[in-house]
Amino acid sequence: MEKINTLDLLSIRELIEGKEKTIENLKVTIKKKDLPFFVDTYQRGYKWGEKEVSELLNDINRFNQTNEESFYCLQPIVIKKEDNHYELIDGQQRCTTIFLILNYLNNDRFNINYSVRPSSEKFLKNLHFQEDWKVFISNNNDFNNIDNFHFSEAYKIIFNWFIEKKNDEAFELDKFKQKFLDSVKVIWYEVNDSESSQQIFKRINIGKIPLTNADLVKALLSINCDEKVLHQWNEVDLKLKDNKFWWFISNSEYTNRIDYLLEIVTNKRTNDDNKNSSFIYFENTNNKNGKLELWNNLYRLFLKLVDFEEDVEMYHKLGFVVWQLKYSLTNLLSKGKKDVLDEINIDIQQLKDGLFNKFSKEHKHNYENLVNANFHFGEDHTSVYNLLYLHNLETHLQICKNQYFHPIPFEQFKNTSWSLEHISPQNIDDFNKEELLDFINNLNILGLLIENSEINKIKEDLNKEDIQSEYFEQSKIKVIKILEDYGIELISEKEKHSMANLCLMDKDLNSSLSNHFFHTKRKIIGNSTKFVPICSLYIFNKKYTIRPQEFSFWNKEDRENYANELFNKLNQNTND
Repeated sequence: MEKINTLDLLSIRELIEGKEKTIENLKVTIKKKDLPFFVDTYQRGYKWGEKEVSELLNDINRFNQTNEESFYCLQPIVIKKEDNHYELIDGQQRCTTIFLILNYLNNDRFNINYSVRPSSEKFLKNLHFQEDWKVFISNNNDFNNIDNFHFSEAYKIIFNWFIEKKNDEAFELDKFKQKFLDSVKVIWYEVNDSESSQQIFKRINIGKIPLTNADLVKALLSINCDEKVLHQWNEVDLKLKDNKFWWFISNSEYTNRIDYLLEIVTNKRTNDDNKNSSFIYFENTNNKNGKLELWNNLYRLFLKLVDFEEDVEMYHKLGFVVWQLKYSLTNLLSKGKKDVLDEINIDIQQLKDGLFNKFSKEHKHNYENLVNANFHFGEDHTSVYNLLYLHNLETHLQICKNQYFHPIPFEQFKNTSWSLEHISPQNIDDFNKEELLDFINNLNILGLLIENSEINKIKEDLNKEDIQSEYFEQSKIKVIKILEDYGIELISEKEKHSMANLCLMDKDLNSSLSNHFFHTKRKIIGNSTKFVPICSLYIFNKKYTIRPQEFSFWNKEDRENYANELFNKLNQNTND
């Protein structure tokens, strides 16, 4: 069994006087009264200034104790117990500031020893207000070092803060002192590790082992629960490392992914103001059975999610509503699978109905609206994305139901910066002379119209410098007419911004596609390593057109077939 780290909550009074507790009928010493803290040479010196010290005092002063069990929680201190001291691996700034506040309050204190500057211990014990540091050290040169200077400056900030509060009629020093001693608590994290303190310090401070709620709760459970819980913990931890599973249930990354499930079962969202909220909720649960029941709730939720992942329909639909509708997994705690699926189906159907009405024109519900409706990127922007996301979701779901297991990759969908790709960017009406020439040259490269004498004549005239504007406009009309004779109908300006000409594309890949011809975009997409959604791949392989005749343009037939596919998916009942 792995070595167990000790974790607890200690009030400031308990930091001073020590703490014992009974675990499984055994009395355990958490903090010995007379054992000092020790700060080794590898740590940086004390650096808290006006901002940090004043914020701590103001936060404690503003804290309103709503009941006997509520408290103000400080960030963890990480310690390692040696024979004659507690080595303070992380939390030196907080502990030193607490010591300075206790000094002002004329209260008993714990002891802190500093390896690099032994005089600091004596200086702290006899610290009093110093108006002018230079005057002080001129008579006490033994204390002249940078740490003592910062101690003195911090104490001056504390002193002035309390002097200012004396003018506040609502402030009562005795009540503040009582609150500070009994209602301010630190998370006590004692590591039992064979690794050196320097290495532990290094790993903590470069972010490799940040003390997350999950770390703290695991230590708490190891104290209060049996080995079975730790095996379950490892099972959950291992499964959450599976990215397919993780991005099915979550929309963002966590330092420790179990934190996400802890937030759900405790209904305590971690934020900048309360980084240890779910741990504190666990700790405040008064007995072993209460803590075990909280863990059991989390484990039951986990097993539900594993079951849902293996269900094709549930995987796609739950993953989608978590992603797009911000569906809370808290709903799963008290509901069975059928109830959850019914609820999700209602949510998706409501989204579909809203989109269906939005994309309908004068209540004429048919695919032509998706061809003809002109969506500029304003209020319709979110709706366009929602429709395209839904289309990809239901395409993957349909494939899976047809026995081809190709589930939607939520990891890629949630971590890609999406943009809207105009499948056919060409609108010949807007071309200048150079663009029209380039367009004709591309037609020749495609092997189209090479032998067309009229096109060659237009090309020859366009190369003349003195071409008249009227003739230029006539030339564009002739090119359009010739292409139509070949069965190619170019997109209009109105259609260019319709759903029939829009698909999802990675933002960077979209930039590289630019205004290229359809056939060129196909090649770029085919050679790209970027993730391309399945419906976008279908578009550039003309999967929505039965027996396509060419792959050079996004023709009217292609646009209508694609719009019809979107319409059918939108019009399909979610329960089907």
